[in-house]
Amino acid sequence: MRATLVVLVALVWTALQGPITFRSVLGGAILAAAIAALVHVSGRGDLSLRRVGVAARLAWRFLVEMNRSALIVASAIWHPRGRISPGIVELPTRLKSDGAVTLLANLITMTPGTMTVEVTPQQDRLFVFALDARQPERVREEIRGAFARTIEELTR
Repeated sequence: MRATLVVLVALVWTALQGPITFRSVLGGAILAAAIAALVHVSGRGDLSLRRVGVAARLAWRFLVEMNRSALIVASAIWHPRGRISPGIVELPTRLKSDGAVTLLANLITMTPGTMTVEVTPQQDRLFVFALDARQPERVREEIRGAFARTIEELTR
């Protein structure tokens, strides 16, 4: 089923892009893989309009956070005094599926100034390197607000 979905989405995307080019085929393949991953993350294999909306909101939130974090990191580099206090922050999570935990860990790592260092074997906690770890609870709340809550909603 998933392979059929990937091929179908890739073909539709390529057809809608006009002339068939390497770029349009690659874009279709990336989009199809993202949709297949979205279906897999839920563990249920269904794809509802609500979940597509939640996934779009998560993608938008990631782009906003990535840009905001990039500006903060750039500012810390230009004016380093007192702005860089690196450390490891423990992040408890309520995410249940492997796919959801992996998605959260990857989104954290792709956001400038943070990196997932470890996921516990029980997958109930992540250890996150933060460029500014002076206020660990603030780091945890920013990650929960930016990603974890939306991923929880996506996997319900």
